[in-house]
Amino acid sequence: MELMSFKIFKKHVYPTYESLKKDLSQNKNLYFSKSYISRNLKKNKIFLSKKDYDLDYNFIHFVVGLSILKKNFSILDYGAGVGNTYIKFRKKGFQKKNITYSIYDQNKELTNIAEKMIKKSFSSLSKINFYYKFERIKYHDAVHFGSMLEYVEDYKKLIFSIFKQMKKKPKYIFISDLFGTEQKDFFLIANYYGHKYFVKFHNLKNLISTFKKIGYKLIYKNPHLPNIKGNFQFFDMSNLEKKFRIYNTWNLFFKYETKRKINQKFR
Repeated sequence: MELMSFKIFKKHVYPTYESLKKDLSQNKNLYFSKSYISRNLKKNKIFLSKKDYDLDYNFIHFVVGLSILKKNFSILDYGAGVGNTYIKFRKKGFQKKNITYSIYDQNKELTNIAEKMIKKSFSSLSKINFYYKFERIKYHDAVHFGSMLEYVEDYKKLIFSIFKQMKKKPKYIFISDLFGTEQKDFFLIANYYGHKYFVKFHNLKNLISTFKKIGYKLIYKNPHLPNIKGNFQFFDMSNLEKKFRIYNTWNLFFKYETKRKINQKFR
């Protein structure tokens, strides 16, 4: 059965964020739109239904495994939206008392929606935190970035701001659904449900090398297919040159193995 294509990217490739600004006059954040909230509320209702759709990020299973090795294990879901991943975490039956799960999103409205829906749907919530302010974030053993680094112009700046806030580097960094490429980093403009926004494609080798320089060893790398309109597939990129096309995204998991100063700069 042939999958229905879903084309969102414009043909022009931009080498930097600055170069695309002139063509992105209204850069409205997709995650502040009503359509995003509506779609993800529908997803949550599916995840909360009796049938368990296997659409989760596999970092969840790593967290459960790692929690066996520690008396207490904490995970920060950074850019958690309306809490999709935590709901899937609970629907999988993962209710271990030694796992603390924290949710943060720059859009406070999304965090508020997540908190209300999760508190209404689950009991025994002593091990979950909802952060509405970045300054409230505390140290966690792991940080998860799910389907969000492609919307960050400078992920290095973001990573170090989190390190600084935590006052210590997390032991693990889980990156799910990363838009990775063999080309140099590049940007595209996407039109998704009527909202135009930039998307960054990261050179995989450079990103992995960057994390290695600050003490993070790659422990897991595997292709990922996001669920788009009910099918596991990536967006149709046939309007771009072949060298810029990707056919899947990536899950990358890192473990911190060396002691280095927290203010070390990416080079």
